[in-house]
Amino acid sequence: MFRHVVMFWWKPGVSDAQIAAVSTGLASLPGQIGEIQRYEHGSDLGVGGDNADYVLLADFKNFDEWHIYATHEAHVEVLETSIRPILERIERIQYDVT
Repeated sequence: MFRHVVMFWWKPGVSDAQIAAVSTGLASLPGQIGEIQRYEHGSDLGVGGDNADYVLLADFKNFDEWHIYATHEAHVEVLETSIRPILERIERIQYDVT
């Protein structure tokens, strides 16, 4: 299993509507990209220190299937239209689940 984890920090002043657009866009992807095995995402609950604002966890069978997701037009559209305009910082990691 190949896991992809992304943490997002939003720019100051981002609205609830903008965050909802990110959530809606991401939620649409499993129905459009069959390679996704598991897909979870959500806003930080604000219960611990200086956390990221939003997180995404996605599982794929292997690197090749993740690459299909990463370059899929639906994913790129959500990234470019909903995420990048409000993004201050992003951290990513991919690893094999053992």
